[in-house]
Amino acid sequence: LQTGGSGANPSWGTVSSDFVKVASGTHSGEYLYIDNCFTTDYNLYKVYFYHIDAGDYMRFRMRTGGASGSDFSSDKYRYRTRFWYETSGSTGDTGEAGWNETSTRIGYGGTGGSNNGHTIELSLSEPTSTAEMLDFHGQRSETGTRAGTAVFGGYVNDSQSTVFTGIMLYQNSTSSFNCNYAVYGLKV
Repeated sequence: LQTGGSGANPSWGTVSSDFVKVASGTHSGEYLYIDNCFTTDYNLYKVYFYHIDAGDYMRFRMRTGGASGSDFSSDKYRYRTRFWYETSGSTGDTGEAGWNETSTRIGYGGTGGSNNGHTIELSLSEPTSTAEMLDFHGQRSETGTRAGTAVFGGYVNDSQSTVFTGIMLYQNSTSSFNCNYAVYGLKV
């Protein structure tokens, strides 16, 4: 149902497919694989990981191969991250950079738990493009023993022939973690 503006009657219309949820679910285990979620249908993607319960910082890798995906673990990831936090009366900030790494570090550790707002928001530009290298940026909130936020950004320094069709999230210690996730495609 759409409005026609001030003084006009509402009318039925069509729903835009410019911002669409393409994948969602829950996870419990060491590695979260979301395959076949990036296609040429959308130019930009937003990936949300939320209600994260993990005790170490998180990393991600891109995946190739569609539904039967495999990790892209070449030393092609370049990134920078910065973290600001508050703990019971003290503040701090720290950061890390990676050049030709095999994955990207998202942020810093902390147990979020399912009732807290421990969340990662990741933006990806044209993961299936063969004309551009994949660039990304995002932020991570942290709850639990400290309140904080991390920002990060970077790119995958690979030839444009690599088509990324999925993503893998894992805890640096490769321990089990829990979270929910949703992937949205955006047309521009």
